[in-house]
Amino acid sequence: MRTLKCFVIMPSGKNPPMQLVEDDKYGWSAKPSSCEKGHAPKEISVDFDEVYKSIILPAINLINGTNLGIKIDCTRGEDLLDGGNIVSQFLQKICQAEITITDVTGFNSNVIFEYGIRLSVRDSLNILLCHEGVKLPLDFAEQRFKTYHMGLGGGNDAKDYIVETIRHALPLLLAEKSVESVENLFRRTVENATGRTQERRLMEVFEPAPDLLVRLLNALNTICSEANAPGDKKVFRLDPKLRDETWKLLEEIGKTMENSSNLSRAIELYELLTKLEGFREKRRDVFYNLNKLCSANPDFKEKAQFFLERGIELED
Repeated sequence: MRTLKCFVIMPSGKNPPMQLVEDDKYGWSAKPSSCEKGHAPKEISVDFDEVYKSIILPAINLINGTNLGIKIDCTRGEDLLDGGNIVSQFLQKICQAEITITDVTGFNSNVIFEYGIRLSVRDSLNILLCHEGVKLPLDFAEQRFKTYHMGLGGGNDAKDYIVETIRHALPLLLAEKSVESVENLFRRTVENATGRTQERRLMEVFEPAPDLLVRLLNALNTICSEANAPGDKKVFRLDPKLRDETWKLLEEIGKTMENSSNLSRAIELYELLTKLEGFREKRRDVFYNLNKLCSANPDFKEKAQFFLERGIELED
């Protein structure tokens, strides 16, 4: 059975119910804090904890109770109990969830912000809910959404809508690529405009280059050594300048990676340099640099002593 994640984006149910007042232009909208109690001609309240527990969770439980071969884990922001950066946790949940259900009632700024982030990462499966009578702006009005109202049976249609939407989308949802490779128009546009698409493709092409250069340089050293053996009529000499330039290129790649988030790849590349034939003094310096890098990073501290010992060996 496959487990899918559903993250609910909505105002916190821990807060008092949201007061909505009737507006000629926007329909039911959030009551301004400066508005005096009873000042508006019509007023209703929306308890988002009730919306979550009487509409959203029952819909998810209905799906989990059917024989669809899936289980949906449903959470909302206030359910996050992990310590650390709460914003980072929200972003992780928003981006990784296969399903989001967003209640835009009252156009809470945090909700709109989080929904916008979701659209920039994944354009499916995102279910929109709002209270009956709320007029959505053009940005939202063109998207499919379902309304509900508070009171007896007021959320039944919304509950059924959630169930049927997920059921209908399930085949595509199960076949969807991982979040790292999901594409949509917004992200493609941004990446193309900023050059990130080209940068990523270049990195993919360049990924095997350091390993290839190391093997090539060692192979050339071997060929030249064999060709210069006694009795061999052919003489091949590896241009010292070419060797030094190849080393410098590899070293510069390593330095670039040092300053990025890919430190493990930088360490791998430096380790390749230490295996190059020749370059005794340079290899020694690389071992010392590896010791310095690993000593400063808790994830690689165990390797630090090993690299220090290898560098000392090359001092003799």
